[in-house]
Amino acid sequence: MLLDEDGNNVSMVQLAPSDLAAAALAVGLASAELLSHHTSFTLNNMVACLVATEILALVGLRSFRTAALLLVGLLAYDVFWVFGSPAVVGDNVMLTVATSDMVVGPTRLLFPRAPGGIGEAADFPFSLLGLGDIAIPGLLAGLALRYDASRIVNMQARATAAASAINDALAALQPDASAKDMGDAAASAASTAYDKVADRELNQQDRSQGITRAASTSTNSSSSSSSSDVSSTDGGGDSSSNSSSRQEEQRSVPV
Repeated sequence: MLLDEDGNNVSMVQLAPSDLAAAALAVGLASAELLSHHTSFTLNNMVACLVATEILALVGLRSFRTAALLLVGLLAYDVFWVFGSPAVVGDNVMLTVATSDMVVGPTRLLFPRAPGGIGEAADFPFSLLGLGDIAIPGLLAGLALRYDASRIVNMQARATAAASAINDALAALQPDASAKDMGDAAASAASTAYDKVADRELNQQDRSQGITRAASTSTNSSSSSSSSDVSSTDGGGDSSSNSSSRQEEQRSVPV
């Protein structure tokens, strides 16, 4: 089941020419890698990078605690199967599986190395890196990227929305409208458009961080109505500042 940015079910998908081109390229690369019987490390690495990219695009973490647990678990997993398995089962399980012919296909990145190496698996012609060692740290990098993006305020989008709302509000006025009516309409339209963009950004930040504000929504709504009452009494001058303060207060909630 697919969901859009608002959490609604996606019932129809529109395909662009770039989507068809990407699908054809993916099928071509996979077919070429399969026809080469997994002997071309170049094709293997290209498909493996695409697989890792798709994993990071589909899977995301919601907290740094989860990322820390995954990294600690990966560390313990690697340490045991690389260094502890010889003492337990009598063989380096990780190295044996990674370099055997049983594991083929784009499940790892291969890097050719010069012959004449020493140590375990010296006769294996590649240095390798498993996709798990890319995907798990990549999940942390993606979470950090989303966290940084959630702290960015897009003032250009807010200013553009406010300017467009002012133009629409002035265009809707009667030709004989007074200067006060024009100013009030412009201020109200700009404030509404600014708050709408700010609320949309806040909702996107919440979704990226896994935050639910069900409890604070009613509080903010009552606060907003109280602010509206005060601003209507005072002439509407504090509406924008109250909204900005509310947005900053919500944005300061820790992840």
